[in-house]
Amino acid sequence: MNNTHTQTPINLTPESDRMFRYICDWGFNWSGVPPCFDIIENEKDKGNMTDLKKKGLVDSFMDPDGEDYSWCHLTDLGESHANQLGVSFCKRT
Repeated sequence: MNNTHTQTPINLTPESDRMFRYICDWGFNWSGVPPCFDIIENEKDKGNMTDLKKKGLVDSFMDPDGEDYSWCHLTDLGESHANQLGVSFCKRT
């Protein structure tokens, strides 16, 4: 019996895929946790971020210092997905 576990492919729209790859790339400038305000510029971007969050690829949190903005990062699943795509990313520190 084969016990090899294979991950179900994650289907993203071209726009969500573009955002995912941008988060991976942009994270290098922010120790793996880029600010959402640099990623979300309009309502369509909000929808793509929601798509990534619902699929478990990214998560976000409000600034712990009380600033009125949020940060995002790849989840473990997001890191796995990036690896499957061959996309470089910066692990959170």
